Amino acid sequence: CMTRTRRLLILALACSTLAAPHRAAAQQPVDPAFERDIQKLMEITGAQRLGEQMIGLVMQQLTQSLKTASPNAPPRMLEVATEVTRALFTKEFPALLPRMAASYAKVLTPDDVKQLIAFYETPLGRRMVEVMPALQDAGARAGQEWAQQLVPRLQNEIMQRFKQEGLAP
Repeated sequence: CMTRTRRLLILALACSTLAAPHRAAAQQPVDPAFERDIQKLMEITGAQRLGEQMIGLVMQQLTQSLKTASPNAPPRMLEVATEVTRALFTKEFPALLPRMAASYAKVLTPDDVKQLIAFYETPLGRRMVEVMPALQDAGARAGQEWAQQLVPRLQNEIMQRFKQEGLAP
């Protein structure tokens, strides 16, 4: 039992590591005023909700990995792993914000951020924040349907190309 529990713990930690595949390079310090503006922009646009979604995805991956590694694990083991993971991520989430700000600072200028804040404080900007999740979902569905529609044609064209190059009979 101890070996199984230890395997599950190692798997849980590995799963958490996989959720963040890129090792962060040393972050350059961001001017404090610029960082405050970026944090305001992230607050206005709901970036914290994205962090909460990320926690949810990691927890789903963790639960699935634990179930796969030990299908006979007692339900309480999964509950404990979920509770510990959620508590740790919730506690440590504020430490992610400066990293996110550094990422924004690599792409946006201070003027960009000020203009974006001004936009998102308008009625249209607030509306965009409100509807963006629905637009993203609709776009993802449209893209998925479009790609699925192309699969038969794609398969046919790949097979023709394989035949042209002597890779298939």
